[in-house]
Amino acid sequence: MTFGIILGVILVFHIPVLVVFGLFLFSYHREPRRLRCGVLLALSGLLLGLALLLEVIFLNMALPDAAITRFAYRVMMIVLPVLGLIPLLMVVATLGAGISNLVQHGRHMRNTFSVFFSLAALAYMIVWPLVKGLGTDRFSSLLYMYISVIFTYTIFLKTILTLTSEINLRHRKGPKGLLYVVVLGRPLKRETLVEMVRRRVDKGIEVYRMNEGSRLVLSGGYEVDGTVTCDAMAAYAAEQGVPEEDILIERNGSSTESMVLESYALLCEDSARRPEPAAEGKTAPAAPKFAVVSSAYHVLRALILARRQGIACIGYGARTSLTISMNAFVREYLLYLQITKKAQLILLAVYTIVFWTVGFLLLHYQIMNP
Repeated sequence: MTFGIILGVILVFHIPVLVVFGLFLFSYHREPRRLRCGVLLALSGLLLGLALLLEVIFLNMALPDAAITRFAYRVMMIVLPVLGLIPLLMVVATLGAGISNLVQHGRHMRNTFSVFFSLAALAYMIVWPLVKGLGTDRFSSLLYMYISVIFTYTIFLKTILTLTSEINLRHRKGPKGLLYVVVLGRPLKRETLVEMVRRRVDKGIEVYRMNEGSRLVLSGGYEVDGTVTCDAMAAYAAEQGVPEEDILIERNGSSTESMVLESYALLCEDSARRPEPAAEGKTAPAAPKFAVVSSAYHVLRALILARRQGIACIGYGARTSLTISMNAFVREYLLYLQITKKAQLILLAVYTIVFWTVGFLLLHYQIMNP
């Protein structure tokens, strides 16, 4: 087999990767806040792994004694087990961070999301398969298969949310041309007001200073120990040298959605009073260009809620400690399920009906005998 044919076959293996990655780039350019961006990026990675596996198999058939075949085989023997262990490592890391969070911030229900999620995942992955009789009892075998699909979907969706969040936190050209920077100001129960203000407002000021002529919108009517969060943020921003005329305070928002909506209304009102001059030959934008700043784990939900209201914006995330972030991201996952509960319940209902109907029929006619 000639070198040209071998190279051609290898390139064919990568065509699906290039097509899906091209769709990802197109989707990212149109609307990066949609989960399909994360889906397409994850699918690109899976197809790349499959293409590499097919390459090794093909090279082993075409050039069994070649050095490149032996090298590719050794690489795959390392890569595939590592990829297979990623879900388990993620679960163990989440459990460790959750336990640390409990020790540092108290044994409260709100601090247990990551621990409960991790223990349930470990029970599914390790304990249940070792239960005696699982392979002989038909109902328990079907139940395990039923939960397996739900667990796989859970891990997949959590991965997609993580990827989509990271996609929206990375900006190749930097935050240029923004007119407003909205800082959301509701801390977690276990996060002090001082910590939240310093981290989020520092990030907001960083973005604000990269956009000459922009203004800070400090949002949040949530009260902590007698102090309203937006007032605390405004005082801190003034201490950092932000001029008073560049600070807008939004006091009505108490939830993520209301803070986004109230801030958008405020900045639109301010923009109408102080319209930006249009560049020569161009018309002024229909709505002010702005960014939402919050803790990194929280930004995606704010962006999704803004998109669902037809509001265009981008997001920037402030760093938070690992123990808080791991637990908070599990909480964010649950809140995303709540936002999309109608679609999630429909999907679960359809899956449940189809699975158990087909499963019992296969068992009844002895087509499948676990």
